[in-house]
Amino acid sequence: MRLPLYAASLSAAVLSGGAHAQCEYTTKRAMGSTVLIAQQGIPLSENLEMYGLLRTDAFLIGGSVYAAGTPDHVSYSLEDFLTRTDEQLSQAMNNFVASRFPNDYQVGYDADSGQYYNYVPESAFSGMIIMDIEGNQLVAHPDNLLDHYRYTTVLGMSGHVLVDAIMAQYGKCADLTRRGFPGSKIGLFGVIRGRRNGNSSAELVRKIAFFKLKAADPRDWLRNVDYLCPVVFSGWSPNDQVQSCSGGTPIRSCSARYLGMINVTVRALTRGPQIEYGSCGGSPWDPDSGCANVDPLLWSVYEPVRDAEGNYFRICPLLSIKIYNQASCDDNRYLVEDGVDPTLQNTLAVISGYMNSLVFNQSPCVVDCYAYWIDQEIDKSLLRRSMTTLPYPVLGDFDDDGQVGFLDQRLFSSYWYARDPRADMNGDGVVNSEDRCVMDMLLGNPCP
Repeated sequence: MRLPLYAASLSAAVLSGGAHAQCEYTTKRAMGSTVLIAQQGIPLSENLEMYGLLRTDAFLIGGSVYAAGTPDHVSYSLEDFLTRTDEQLSQAMNNFVASRFPNDYQVGYDADSGQYYNYVPESAFSGMIIMDIEGNQLVAHPDNLLDHYRYTTVLGMSGHVLVDAIMAQYGKCADLTRRGFPGSKIGLFGVIRGRRNGNSSAELVRKIAFFKLKAADPRDWLRNVDYLCPVVFSGWSPNDQVQSCSGGTPIRSCSARYLGMINVTVRALTRGPQIEYGSCGGSPWDPDSGCANVDPLLWSVYEPVRDAEGNYFRICPLLSIKIYNQASCDDNRYLVEDGVDPTLQNTLAVISGYMNSLVFNQSPCVVDCYAYWIDQEIDKSLLRRSMTTLPYPVLGDFDDDGQVGFLDQRLFSSYWYARDPRADMNGDGVVNSEDRCVMDMLLGNPCP
């Protein structure tokens, strides 16, 4: 049954510790309270309308478009990424738009550059595009900016000069993405990778403080970025699963640890201070100076990541409904596939419920959506089955008004009589009397 999992996940909302304590105006574009399916490379063609609001108009791009993804048989270096010119980026985006949206794109003219360009009008696409900027071994990944500041020299650049060049290239990619998809919301993938032990660390807070510094630079590189998309993938560590799928003792639930990972990541991107100076000495321009404040409970000041104009970036964390861990014998499998330990599925249900509490049960001024990342090698039946096992914004709220009432009962009944998957209230893969029982209980009626 999904109900106990959902109830437990809502009780975990106290972990958020006021991440949405304050709302204010921002020019950043918003998806609104939303759950997304974000496919790699192209939007999912199928509408997966189920419980509450689930949108499929979201996708990730990187690869040859930015010379920064991880496509097959290509290993982009940091030098490849930094030397991609405006003309090369523009041509790559034109090719991408024409190939992925052949029936929707139009041609515009940029008077500043004197170039014609392809674009998809807002009427054809107004969803989320997440810039998947990685490169070989994640060399261009935002989570690695502090390491590049400390250790990397490329094209004669190092330290702040190198990091500024990387940030400027992020901005150039965002500008061309905005031109190609003027009605879209643009996210930046992997600004931080959450720690799977659910704790904070000195390294994590220094990375985020450094990114906050660069995002607010007067050169306003990220002016066209609306969302920061931290990675909170349900990747699962070897200790979580290898015993179970090799026939040993069933794995333990790791939901509390993953809830901690999400909570710490969201708090770090919205609150502070992460670094104390004063008696500790140093300055933000020396990211290894000062005292790292690793206790999230002490981040009491509202400090979201802001751009040069003071506008805060919204946050859209990324989950996954597949297992991605090469050390696991369940690697690259959906959580609902036969043989995958059900504890993993239960864990993701708790995590998803917690994300729902952030997005739908609190004031969604910063975290107003989250996304399940999927690759292009998908089995739609397994995808749909996976989604029906997870808690949605309000279970049984088919008309999206935030409560379960008479109209929801009518909609449910129409699905139930048709044996539509949307009436599978307990996520067991069949539509039967147990699903009617769940709906009756949600309506306050006794169930025999």
